[in-house]
Amino acid sequence: MFQAPSGTCKLSVGTDHVPGTKWHSHRKMITPTFHFKILENFQEVFVEKSEIMLKKLRPNAHGRVFDIYPFITRCALDIICETAMGTQLNAQEDMDSEYVNAVYDISEATINRALSPWLHPDFIFQRTKMGRRYQECIQQLHRFTNKVIQEKKSLLAGATRVTDQSSDEDTSIGKKKRRAFLDLLLEASLQEGGLSDEEIREEVDTFMFEGHDTTAAGISWTIFLLGIHPEIQVRVQRELDEIFQGVSRAATMQDVQEMKYLEQVIKESLRLYPSVPFIQRHLNQDIKLDQFNPDNFRLENVQARHPYAYIPFSAGPRNCIGQKFALQEEKTILSYLFRHYSVRCLDKMEDVVTLAELVLRPENGIRVVLTPRDKASLHTL
Repeated sequence: MFQAPSGTCKLSVGTDHVPGTKWHSHRKMITPTFHFKILENFQEVFVEKSEIMLKKLRPNAHGRVFDIYPFITRCALDIICETAMGTQLNAQEDMDSEYVNAVYDISEATINRALSPWLHPDFIFQRTKMGRRYQECIQQLHRFTNKVIQEKKSLLAGATRVTDQSSDEDTSIGKKKRRAFLDLLLEASLQEGGLSDEEIREEVDTFMFEGHDTTAAGISWTIFLLGIHPEIQVRVQRELDEIFQGVSRAATMQDVQEMKYLEQVIKESLRLYPSVPFIQRHLNQDIKLDQFNPDNFRLENVQARHPYAYIPFSAGPRNCIGQKFALQEEKTILSYLFRHYSVRCLDKMEDVVTLAELVLRPENGIRVVLTPRDKASLHTL
């Protein structure tokens, strides 16, 4: 889920402010990337990476206790890299990826610097070991992004020029849906007043960072809550069984749309464990902190609620542009996991220590035990 508004992350201290005019023009340019038809095309990527994740989990699915959080994070990284940049990162296959390590180190350095006022001045931070590593990682990520941008620009320059993309809406959408986020930005950059290479890189970097860690956290907390509420997990699995009828096949967009109860579970998980827990409110009356209850998001309950009572994706004009993308990704990954396995988490809610860093994550990960489900047809992947 993309919690930061597009154009706000420049991989620096995180304090850059984007003027309204710049933000508005960029947002208008980016919005078509999240058209339903394009998201439908991305489903193939979600499926492919989810299937790789299952294969990576398989060696742990024999009563072994392990942390599932890194598996989810790497799957989300692979997804955002291919959908945002149109290139494969292979984070799930390459456990020693320099790019992945750079992403982790930058995230850690960013939060450590934010919480250490004496490190805020560049003069001091850049002379520390952390600051030097931060700059190395920044350069490494920029080299990767710049390389992809230049390769895409070369391909675009050699491709057949499309003279009229607006004559047929369905045709235009059909062409756009086959392009990654970066492809759309590059085409827009060819127009008068389009984006510069630096601005394109800023947008891609924003999606790479804001589009994987938040989603990975949301998925992991949902796994945790289902792992300690087996009765709710069973309801999720029953819904999945009804949708797939015991057949091991790729999850389609239509399948995802039918996962109504799983969506309730995800939204309830985000209520209890929001990926970005930094929205502050002043309470002027006592409130009751209730338990994990996905029925909070049944249609009749949602309709009776103020639209700003629940804002895990923020709200207003600068709300999360990728929230539909994120929910589709989460439902796909979770459906693959719970179609094939039952999950038991070893920690209780009161025992989990949360760290409010760039995202809300568990200090010791999500410790789980996976048990293969007893439907033979589900074990053919």
